[in-house]
Amino acid sequence: MATSKSVQFAFDGNTNAPQLTNSQGALITLLDAVLVNGYGSQPVATLIANNEGILTASFNLTHNFKSGQILQIQGASDSAFNGRFRVGTTQNNSLTFVEKLSGAKTASGTITAKVAPLGYEIALTDGVFKRAYKSLNPENVMYYIFDDNLWAGWAAGYAKICNVGIALEMTDINTITGLQCPYNAANPNQNWQLAGSGSSAIPGWAKVVYGCWTQGSSAYLTSGNSGSHTWSIIGNDEGFYLCAASTPGNPNPNKNAICQYFGKYESFTENSFNYLLCANLKRNIAGEYQDVDSAFLSPGKTLVSFRADCKLFASNNGSSLSIGITPLLPYAGQYPANSSDNNAHIFDDTTGVSLLKIPFARQDDGRVEGDLPFVYAALQSRRNAMNEMGKYTQQVFRHPNGNYFVEINSLPTSNSYISSFFFELKD
Repeated sequence: MATSKSVQFAFDGNTNAPQLTNSQGALITLLDAVLVNGYGSQPVATLIANNEGILTASFNLTHNFKSGQILQIQGASDSAFNGRFRVGTTQNNSLTFVEKLSGAKTASGTITAKVAPLGYEIALTDGVFKRAYKSLNPENVMYYIFDDNLWAGWAAGYAKICNVGIALEMTDINTITGLQCPYNAANPNQNWQLAGSGSSAIPGWAKVVYGCWTQGSSAYLTSGNSGSHTWSIIGNDEGFYLCAASTPGNPNPNKNAICQYFGKYESFTENSFNYLLCANLKRNIAGEYQDVDSAFLSPGKTLVSFRADCKLFASNNGSSLSIGITPLLPYAGQYPANSSDNNAHIFDDTTGVSLLKIPFARQDDGRVEGDLPFVYAALQSRRNAMNEMGKYTQQVFRHPNGNYFVEINSLPTSNSYISSFFFELKD
């Protein structure tokens, strides 16, 4: 049976999935569903294990679950059928699970299936759109703070801003008493307050941008855009990636995700504060052209210039907060020059793909600190063709090692690094 440590995949295409719209609080509503409650509950018509224990669920309608996702099964009279199961093969109205039961049996009861939550709770809230999420895993000790409220002085018609941070200790939703990231000793509240006003306003510091009029290097935040965004969340109770377009709409370019990470990583240097906050860290005024992209997956972005999208939480002794990191991308080349080559980087079950981990170095001393958790890069980036960008996003394939991978197109700073990233859905 899948556990809370099993890496889960949630996305906007599931039946009754929460949608990330240009509405204040939409990101919090999405995170409540994916992290805490699960979503998309559907009645299960039949749930049967055959003589080999292979478990098959059938539905009266098209279910829209994907291979590799983890479902929460509830309501079966026999408790063996209840729990978290990873989806294996799928048909429109049925699916099998990877996990097997012991022997043939048929479930009874009022049975439902939903996308399982990642394993978090709402530890603190302001009762509106600010949350401090806490993992149910006691080894993940951080508060993950998301403030999706409309701040006084930030126009409702601007792009939506959800400010984010991580903290070790909090007494209430607005009071951080321990280590936190990001942190500026000269301005301790910088991350949680608006500077300036109108088109000259700067909304805090670390943030997730959505409802923006565009994404990439030509974005500015004084123009909003209505509609639903493409989003994916991949993770478990140790950490999660939020991969969402900052602008709504269905055109392929807008399906390129802004990739951000919140959670633990395995430190190579025995750093006991092994947590990452990966978010948009640009300190630009609202009306200024700026990068809204996945810069943490692009090289050459430094913390000093506020262009890095990755920050190390703290050094081993709890000092030197908010250290920048530089991912060491393993690209062997750029996108193929011939944009008419339809076979460029179509990765699926039949072709397979060579994947490499993404290590990262600390910007303060250059040491290789760790790997970005359960994400891989291919040896060459996706070709830069307008009608191909986003075409293969959210595709799931099964690697020869037996694990499922979901392919997400990122939107890095430069088109030279447009690429798919592959998230391992492992147990």
